[in-house]
Amino acid sequence: DQSDDGGSAFVEFLPMWDSPPGENPSPTRTGPDGRTFWSGRIDEKKEWSGDQTTLVGKTIFTAELEIAKGATIESVDDALIVKGPLTATGTSDQPITFTSYATPRNPGQWDGVVLKGGVQTDRVENWQVRYARKGISVRGVQPASPLPVTSVEVDSVSGAGVMLDQSSVSATDWSISGASTGIGIVNAQVEVTGGRIENVGSQGILLKGGDTDAMVSEVTIEQSGAKVRSGSCVRVKDDITLDLSDSDLK
Repeated sequence: DQSDDGGSAFVEFLPMWDSPPGENPSPTRTGPDGRTFWSGRIDEKKEWSGDQTTLVGKTIFTAELEIAKGATIESVDDALIVKGPLTATGTSDQPITFTSYATPRNPGQWDGVVLKGGVQTDRVENWQVRYARKGISVRGVQPASPLPVTSVEVDSVSGAGVMLDQSSVSATDWSISGASTGIGIVNAQVEVTGGRIENVGSQGILLKGGDTDAMVSEVTIEQSGAKVRSGSCVRVKDDITLDLSDSDLK
C-alpha cells in the first residue's frame, strides 16, 4: 500500500480478535475482553446514544444511522463506512468522538470514518477524529449543494487528516494536527473557510486531478520540523487553479 504522497504507508498489526471478520461478517462480534462490537454490513436502523461508548470493527452502514451528540465511537481495527442516511451532529461542548479502542493509543490504529456515495446527510458538525490512518474520507458524495462539514477536529493520524475524493464539500473551521497530509483534494469541488492545519509531515493541502476546483480562504497552515521542505504547505498537481484568499502560509 502507499500513502497519499506516494511514500510507504504506515501499517500496524493489532491483536487477533476471537471472531475475525470473514467475507460475510455478522453484525456483532466479541473481542478478547468479552465486549461486543459492531462489525460487517448493517442494513437495519441503529441509534448510538451519547451516554455510552460504542465499539466498532469494519462496519458498513447501508441503513439509517443516528449518532447522538456527546457519543464516543471506538474502533477495534478498521473503518466505519456510511453509505445510507446519517444523522450525526455534535455540539461544541458535546462533540461526537471517533477514536481507537487500543491501549496505548497511537496514530494509524484504525481506518477512520468514510462517507461514501449514497450517504444521505444534511451536515457533519462537531466531530473529533483521532489515532486513525485517515481521519475522515468523503468519496463520491455529490449532493445537489455542497455538503457542509463544520467544526471538525482531526489529530494524531498517520495519513491524511481529511481526504475529499470526487465529492462536493463546503468546509468551515477545521482543525487538523499531527497528520502526514492535512487535507487531500482529488477531483473534488471544495470550499474551505477558516480553520488551522499544523504539524503535518509532507503538505498542508494536496490537490490532484484535473476536475479539482478548490477555494481556500482564511486558513492558517503552519509546519515545523526537519521533514518539511520549502513550499510544501500547499502542493498542487495536474492543471489546477487554487484560490488562497486571506490565508496564512507559514
